[in-house]
Amino acid sequence: MQVLSQNQVEGVRERQPAIAIAATFTAEPIQDSLAFWLKQLNFPWPIEFAPYHQVFQQLLDPASPLSENQQGLNVLLVRFEDWQRSEAGEPVAPATPADDFAKLERNVQDLVQALQVATQRSATPYLLCLCPASPAVLADAERIACFLRLEEWLVSQLTGVGNLLWLTAAELAATYPVADYYDPKADQLGHIPFTPLFFASLGTAIARKLFTLRSTPHKVIVLDCDQTLWKGVCGEDGPLGIELDPPRQALQEFMVAQHDLGMLICLCSKNNEADVVEVYERRSDLLLRREHIVAWRVNWQAKSENLKSLAEELNLGLDSFIFIDDNPVECAEVRANCPEVLTLQLPVIEADIPRFLKHVWAFDRTQVTEEDKQRTLLYKQNLERARFQKQSLTLDGFLSDLGLTVRIVELASQHLARAAQLTQRTNQFNLTTRRRSESEIQQLCQSENFGCCVVAVSDRFGDYGIVGVLIFELGAAVLTVDTFLLSCRVLGRGVEHRMLNHLAAVAQAQGLGWLNLPYIASAKNQPALNFLESVGAEFKQSVGEGLSFKLPVEFAATLAYAPGSAPERELAQKSSKSAQALPASAAEVTQDKSARLTQIANEFYAAGPVLRRIESQWQQRPQLQRSYIAPRSQTEHLLCHIWEQLLRVEQVGVQDNFFDLGGSSVLAPRLFAQIAKSCGKELSIATLFQAPTVEQLAKLLDQQQSATAQALSETSPLLAIQPGGSQQPMFFIHGLGGPGTLFYCRFFVRHFGLDQPVYGLQPYGLGANQLPYCRVEDMAAHYIREIRSVQPQGPYCLGGICFGGIIALEMAQQLRAQGERVALLALLDTYGPNPGSLPPAPKPAPASLWQQVLRDLGNLGQLKPAELLNNLRRAKHWLKQLVYDLRFRPDFFFNGRFAQNRLGSGLMQLACRVYRGLGQPLPSPLRIFRVREGLQQALDSYVIQPYSGRITLFRAGEQPAGTDYDLGLGEFAEGGLEIHEVPGGHHTLTREPHVWVLAERLRICLAEAQAEG
Repeated sequence: MQVLSQNQVEGVRERQPAIAIAATFTAEPIQDSLAFWLKQLNFPWPIEFAPYHQVFQQLLDPASPLSENQQGLNVLLVRFEDWQRSEAGEPVAPATPADDFAKLERNVQDLVQALQVATQRSATPYLLCLCPASPAVLADAERIACFLRLEEWLVSQLTGVGNLLWLTAAELAATYPVADYYDPKADQLGHIPFTPLFFASLGTAIARKLFTLRSTPHKVIVLDCDQTLWKGVCGEDGPLGIELDPPRQALQEFMVAQHDLGMLICLCSKNNEADVVEVYERRSDLLLRREHIVAWRVNWQAKSENLKSLAEELNLGLDSFIFIDDNPVECAEVRANCPEVLTLQLPVIEADIPRFLKHVWAFDRTQVTEEDKQRTLLYKQNLERARFQKQSLTLDGFLSDLGLTVRIVELASQHLARAAQLTQRTNQFNLTTRRRSESEIQQLCQSENFGCCVVAVSDRFGDYGIVGVLIFELGAAVLTVDTFLLSCRVLGRGVEHRMLNHLAAVAQAQGLGWLNLPYIASAKNQPALNFLESVGAEFKQSVGEGLSFKLPVEFAATLAYAPGSAPERELAQKSSKSAQALPASAAEVTQDKSARLTQIANEFYAAGPVLRRIESQWQQRPQLQRSYIAPRSQTEHLLCHIWEQLLRVEQVGVQDNFFDLGGSSVLAPRLFAQIAKSCGKELSIATLFQAPTVEQLAKLLDQQQSATAQALSETSPLLAIQPGGSQQPMFFIHGLGGPGTLFYCRFFVRHFGLDQPVYGLQPYGLGANQLPYCRVEDMAAHYIREIRSVQPQGPYCLGGICFGGIIALEMAQQLRAQGERVALLALLDTYGPNPGSLPPAPKPAPASLWQQVLRDLGNLGQLKPAELLNNLRRAKHWLKQLVYDLRFRPDFFFNGRFAQNRLGSGLMQLACRVYRGLGQPLPSPLRIFRVREGLQQALDSYVIQPYSGRITLFRAGEQPAGTDYDLGLGEFAEGGLEIHEVPGGHHTLTREPHVWVLAERLRICLAEAQAEG
């Protein structure tokens, strides 16, 4: 066994921690979610991936990333069926199924042995994640039965192995379920078996395990009563009037489970104590009973003062408390006056309480010891001791009658878990505050020059259990202490003196003359220093940034506890004072932790919100040699959209190289899997090296598309913005003008995820032989025919911004008249006919052709020379941009900046009339302008009718003064108007940074509509 010196032990601790990952499949896609959580948790750790499919090699190689990772976390991602694949990625065809199962069983046995070796060699925790099988395996009863049997055997063999944590597929599915978890195409192309949503789920679960490992566990949960523990007010409703509704039943069940895991449960309520007592006496249906509660404070004092009183009674620091209340005012008062306490406010929506509690990470435990299960009993016994001490005339008499028994024995395997737990939790009486894992302690105990002992204490009231740990190094002439700690429950009773006596006896047996007790100051371990100074102040010396007390062995052997002596009284006073509160900086950290854990429980309780937040973090287009060229065809547009979603890069151009934008061989399988899903065409990954740009890939895809289909796609108003995905499609309707056709969709569709199909409807009339519609009713009828080509039957989900919302409303009217159901009608800042301060635009009086021409020419003549020159320059620029858009971006049919220019508008109107007068077909720019005129005429003539269905309005928060809150739509929404206010104005709500809120709320409404079917 390797002998570790103290310098080696300290050197190990100085290396930078990391997350090292080895997997039986391509696991790099998990990096996004892990990096997100490391940032959220303020762990600036790198993420390192072992070479592909080398789990056994990484566990056994002393130079592997897993073996060299210190103080971080080693993660193993294992999927049994990966051991049944050939090198080509196809399932192996063994001689018989029995041979297949025998080979798999050997692999599982090898995994057990390799893990046992690795955990003994390293002090770094290991997390073994057993990932779910593919749907094909789940459908094979014989194979899945084999897998479950092997999983059960593996768990049984590794139970008790120090420094090893579990995450099974069943636990993951129960905590962060993902229905669409498997990606067969990516699995086939690059052995990436899971969808991005599942990788977000897996990364979140791993981060949660890491948080639990790195956090000091809390010990006490303090609950409010009225509206928290039960529904109602016991002082007003009476004990029989309060209600134990399902959310509170779930809360009480949760708290009983926490009690059984070792948490102390207390009550803190502003009530008459007799009213609460009566509830417990008369209500037999309470799940959290009196025997579960160790102490309470029921009075009318501030809850922060009551929490301090409870902390003093239990002799625990406030930072070990969790306070739960439904009242935001009470929570704010506790946060202000007891910032050390982790304060959690229950959700306002009562049905969310069970989910909230399930996702408060502070309640998680990596391991539960026997002492944990007896904690409530132990503390109740301690309260009995306190009452007995008050009745004793003297402290000497109390200790004499207490019958204290102290046993100090060598640490055995059954003590490892408790000893490691004490090093993690004990703060006040801890000389060095060195946190040790089970594996570290085991390595030290097995070293020839280290010794490890545990301290067990009992008295007439009961057994305290193991309350102390001693770890020491035997040198040439000195016994040097590594760990000297004692639970605060037995402080001030002479146990610490017995521990010094024991160390002196060990030193004497080894022929050593000195005890060296280093002291390393922390935020809370002043009581330990007080004790050392009370017994050996004359032996104190400064060593580096700490202190050292070097006691002669003969002196330490004769030390005895003297109750009531001056040093002991001073020690008790100093210890009591030092335990009152945390430093300001530590309190601020706890407040941040309260906010962070509350946000996680309220927002990141599922994989979906995590993935959407990750996907919303886009980066700007990098500086490349080639300038940006926008997509020119529907295929190029679709590919650019897929690349933007996958790489999370703004503005992917058609000549950009996939690898220059940050693409990699790991992302390539996901790229081609999405192309296959969206286009129905399969390409090999090698194609990417031959055609690494959007332009080149689009040509390959278009070669497989017929000329007829291409022609139809160019003339049809239906545009496939994101055709792939298994969900019910969403159809967005174009707006009136400005950049506002379908371009607005691009900014928030990317937040939906690639599994949500999205289509857009651009105006009809852009073709050379097409005439635009001038009535909303005609547009709606045509658009309904188009969406039926994609979705023949309802229920339908429709949406539109501004005027597009009006068209969507008319489509919904016609669909319902045809017997179809509209599940979602989403109007984005759409105004009714008279929304408060926004009067309807006046309709121009009809005029003859020559009158209009003269009017247009007159308008031009009103411009001043400088203004005319400026407008000519701008018109030239906008006309050039318009022609470019028409040629290269037919999917975004209209750029309204030219038409909105005064000179440009006059010229366009004049040119249209000249062409019509000559009987000539309009060129493309004029066809676009004509369509806009038709849209304006349709808007001016349309009369909104009452709608019997439900309307969902997304209202921009920035509105002109006096605008009605319902934007004038309330009187027409006979089936109800649901209003969601989103940040931004009419022209900015679909742009960053506001679009994220709009997209998230729209996505939730869409998911609810799809769930209703």
